Amino acid sequence: MSADPAPFDVAYVMSVFPAVTHTFLHEEVAGLRGAGARITTFSVNRGQPAPELAELASTTTVLKDIPKRSYATAFVRYVIRHPTILRVLRRRGSSDPQLLARRAAYLAEACQIVDALRATPTRHLHAHFGGPCSTVAWFAAEVGNIVQPRGRPWTWSLTVHGWSEFVNENENLLSEKIAAARFVVAISSYTRAQLWRIARPRDWDKIHVVRCGIDLAKFPRRPPGLAMTTAPRVCVVARLSAEKGHLVMVEALGLLRRAGITATADIVGPDSPMRAMMEDLAARRGVSEQLVFHGALSPADVADVLGRADLFCLPTFAEGLPIVIMEAMARGVPVVTTYISGIPELARNGETALVVPAGDPEALAAAIRRLVEDPDLVQRLTDHAVAEVRSNYDIRCNVSALMDLFVDRLAEDVPDGQTTGSPARLGAPAAGAPT
Repeated sequence: MSADPAPFDVAYVMSVFPAVTHTFLHEEVAGLRGAGARITTFSVNRGQPAPELAELASTTTVLKDIPKRSYATAFVRYVIRHPTILRVLRRRGSSDPQLLARRAAYLAEACQIVDALRATPTRHLHAHFGGPCSTVAWFAAEVGNIVQPRGRPWTWSLTVHGWSEFVNENENLLSEKIAAARFVVAISSYTRAQLWRIARPRDWDKIHVVRCGIDLAKFPRRPPGLAMTTAPRVCVVARLSAEKGHLVMVEALGLLRRAGITATADIVGPDSPMRAMMEDLAARRGVSEQLVFHGALSPADVADVLGRADLFCLPTFAEGLPIVIMEAMARGVPVVTTYISGIPELARNGETALVVPAGDPEALAAAIRRLVEDPDLVQRLTDHAVAEVRSNYDIRCNVSALMDLFVDRLAEDVPDGQTTGSPARLGAPAAGAPT
């Protein structure tokens, strides 16, 4: 990236921000701001209360915290003054009453964003994930161009992660979003390939791979050569949800126990009904005492748990490219995971990790046993994994690539000699917004 790029203004639209499970978003926003971008943050839903997230929360506008009456009033006012904004709802599936109602709610949220930004220099929105929050960002750009047809156009872009967006790709209108967006970020080559599958070929050059990354300073490598015993600690960091494969992990613990390996699983992630299912299965397999539930932890506490683990395991069925695998690798923790989506781009079997088929407890148990019994393999995997993360998943480098995209694409809309000005006061309506 060229030195000292011109400052620019972007509004980030996210589903839940800040959230302890989405540290990559915090790092991305902080990295862009540190590089000179002026980022205003909007969250559709209230973020998770955590002391370390208080500053981010205080400067984020939460759309669903706005009183419903204010929502309705703003929406009606916009429709009366600019009735053509209703054309925004005319999308594939608009004959479905329930789907149309949801999109009308997204349009109302979009009007709130435009209200907050229209008196500021910000004319570009960026959304993470291809679901409802990107619909809100898309609608906001269209509404902005209707209510402010002069001057710099309102534009938008999005980052697509993986599985959940593609499961609902028709309802999410992914092909239409790719066509309408200024550019699209894919977090892995796998994700880009799936977007190519959905998009018109003429839109393929809009799609760029920019991998997520981590702050390597927060996940330093622990001393190499730590001995592993036949009672290893296995760290699992993921929300307790069916697609993360926790039940396969419990089955693998039972298989390992019968082979003479009593592994303890440190389960990190917010509680959910899945915990009761795990506990029931663990009781039936005789491994109840081998599960330790830690709940949701801060990034610093996750780094600490990883530092004490003998190995990290993510037996997931469905992913984009998990940040926590990068964190485990950076700490020098050997990784066992599954052949899913973009994971093999980072976790290469026999090189940086052991990678097994999803849904196969026997293969998972065998991989864990290999690591327990082969310290040379552990050393080789962790050396290569640390090098891989440092080379390709450093948040500073990846934010730089994202910054290039913003600079290149937004420069097209700035008239010669015009600056982008200063950001809105975060967390409050912009001065001069209609009432």
